[in-house]
Amino acid sequence: MFGRDPVHNKKSIYAITHAGELAQIWDDNRWHLDFPATASNATHASFLDSPAVFGRDLVNNKKSIYAITVRGELVQIWDDNRWHLDFPAANAGHGDLRFDGSPAVFGRDLVNNKKSIYAITGNLELAQIWDDNRWHLDFPAANAGHGDLRFLSSPAVFGRDLVNNKKSIYAITDDGQLVQIWDDNRWHLDFPAANAGHGDLRFRGNPAVFGRDLVNNKKSIYAITRDGQLVQIWDDNRWHLDFPAANAGHGDLRFEFGF
Repeated sequence: MFGRDPVHNKKSIYAITHAGELAQIWDDNRWHLDFPATASNATHASFLDSPAVFGRDLVNNKKSIYAITVRGELVQIWDDNRWHLDFPAANAGHGDLRFDGSPAVFGRDLVNNKKSIYAITGNLELAQIWDDNRWHLDFPAANAGHGDLRFLSSPAVFGRDLVNNKKSIYAITDDGQLVQIWDDNRWHLDFPAANAGHGDLRFRGNPAVFGRDLVNNKKSIYAITRDGQLVQIWDDNRWHLDFPAANAGHGDLRFEFGF
């Protein structure tokens, strides 16, 4: 989902139907629904899991959608005067890669329509796909010296410094650890929950993140533990961890999915 006109409470929603079609639902004075991939005349228009979207031109209601096909291909669908579809990983020279789960995206340079996409491959590596004058692909965790790590579900990302193209990525490993991967002049990796003194916790599903203080690089992460508890992990000068639902008086609640 993205709010394309917050002043007038107008939004666009993206979801996969039971039949595997990518649907767009949006409102003006009423609700509308169409199928962007089908409208692009795509030959492979069946999808799994959840799409990601960013509004690259809110004034003109232009957006880019990212989804994984049933064949494991990473697809980009975007509109100008009509819908278009292409394959970013394939266009980066990695047409053999297949992906699982849901991708994440942030538009790091909206004026020039530049974005970075994050997705988990079929062999559980975390891939970054980004464009300048062409598409590129690399592996942030491996480039941070952790090429042995494997990931499940879907990553989360926020661009903490768009001017300098710096971002922080959050993902769950196949053994349930919550990982943070970030870049300055190179990639780094650490374990926020463990660094908050909860190295015994294991997670499942998809984490979520928001940057609550971009100037000082402070963020809050939300994730579901393997026993169904909702966890918040945030940083000031160090990492902290608590349980929002339990602290709201509902410690008996257990949660099924991520965000």
